[in-house]
Amino acid sequence: MFLTTTMIAPMDFDDLDDSDQSIQIGHTRKRIRRISSSEDSEVDQCDSFRNEDYVWKAENHTPIIHDFSSVGGATVNTQNLSRREVFDLFFNKELVTKLVTEINKHGETDVNFMPLSEDELKVFIALNILMSLVSKPNIQSYWTADKNIETPYFKNIMDRNRFVSITKNLHFSSNNNSNDALTKIREVI
Repeated sequence: MFLTTTMIAPMDFDDLDDSDQSIQIGHTRKRIRRISSSEDSEVDQCDSFRNEDYVWKAENHTPIIHDFSSVGGATVNTQNLSRREVFDLFFNKELVTKLVTEINKHGETDVNFMPLSEDELKVFIALNILMSLVSKPNIQSYWTADKNIETPYFKNIMDRNRFVSITKNLHFSSNNNSNDALTKIREVI
C-alpha cells in the first residue's frame, strides 16, 4: 500500500522583517512512502501487482466525433488592446471585487493585516504572473538586497511582507462546511 504525502515547512509570517530569510510559499515536493503493515500478506499482495497483470491488445476503435458549433479561440480581438486591458479581460471588476472582499474578510482574523484595495490585488496578481517569467529559487530571492541577483522591480512595486500577508490571507470564498470538493473556488470558476 502506498501513501502520497505533502511535506510543508512550518512558517511564522508574524516575525518577518526586511532581511533575506527563507520563506516557502506554495508548491512543495511530494514523497511516496510505503506504509508498513503488520500483515505480510498485504505487502506481498502489493508487490505481486505488476504491469504484467494488464493485457494490451490492438483494436480498431473509431472515436465518436461530436459536432462543435462554436468558434474556437479568443472571442475578443486583442490586437489593439493594452496589456492592462488584456489583464482586465481575465480579472474583471466583478472577480476582483469578490476576491478583495473574501481576502479582507479572512484578513480580519489577523491583527497585523491591513485591508486590501482592488488596485493592490491587481498588483499582487501581476507580480505572481511576473514570477512565472522571472524564475528565482524561492520567494525571498525576488526581494533580495544582494546586488548580484536582485530584481529591484519587485521591492519597488510591493513590500515583501505585504506580499506574504496577502498570500497568507488569499481566499476565494467563505469557510463554509460543504460536501462540494470545489466549494473554496466554486464562486470564481
